[in-house]
Amino acid sequence: MKHPNVERYIRREEELVQARDYRNKNERIAICANWEERLLFRKGHSSPSSSHNLNSRSAKELDIMNKETLQARQKRLLQFYQSCYEQWEVELNKNGLAILRERD
Repeated sequence: MKHPNVERYIRREEELVQARDYRNKNERIAICANWEERLLFRKGHSSPSSSHNLNSRSAKELDIMNKETLQARQKRLLQFYQSCYEQWEVELNKNGLAILRERD
């Protein structure tokens, strides 16, 4: 039988190991990102058109991502409104009420 303090110490050590791994992973990512930024910066200074192309490509990608985000939001909102409408209709039916719909 382990003592509660020992178990707590072991859990804390495991958390610290995970935190160190996470920190090391983030440091490696930061080093790679820094290297890539320096590389792009050097390329941008060698030819001004390359940085312009990069900026325009980034702007296009952002525009596309914004449109995709709006479409996804609209789809989720429509689903949400439909579920609310169905729930409201069920609640009305429980109270003996109904929605009057126009016939086509």
